[in-house]
Amino acid sequence: MRNQSLLQKNLFKHFMKSLYLILYNRLWIDYKNFQSVFAVLRSSHLTQWPKVAEFKKAICDYAEARFAVAVRSGTTQLHMRWLIAGLKERDEVITSGNTFAAYANSAVYCVVQPVFVDMYLEIYSSWFADYNKATNSHSRVVLSAHCAGQSCDMESICYIIK
Repeated sequence: MRNQSLLQKNLFKHFMKSLYLILYNRLWIDYKNFQSVFAVLRSSHLTQWPKVAEFKKAICDYAEARFAVAVRSGTTQLHMRWLIAGLKERDEVITSGNTFAAYANSAVYCVVQPVFVDMYLEIYSSWFADYNKATNSHSRVVLSAHCAGQSCDMESICYIIK
């Protein structure tokens, strides 16, 4: 048992050191978080463990909802979102060209056309005016991409939507 604890601590130290190599976006993961993840990885029920049920209950409690669905990836979540929203062929999703491929790919899975707006290094985001220019009668969704800890101008983007 002592060796296992030592192994966990050494893995945790190695993991924390590796975070400093990637300066793009720092995560805050303390030892308690690491132990929780390690416990799940060591279990025999990696994807259907009681932690999934605990997670869904916590989401329901927080959102005051009766049901929650846990999916395996953000791409799956986006794909489900477009299906639930009832997007149809020829509908458009406006998003940043410098973002995760999943933003555009999940729209394509649903036969929805992604429309890209540019991202600017000065603000790590897209300008309100670019979203406005990209909007037309087929636009159904604006999927803004917050980047490197910099938020999009959500107030202006919401103005376009209305």
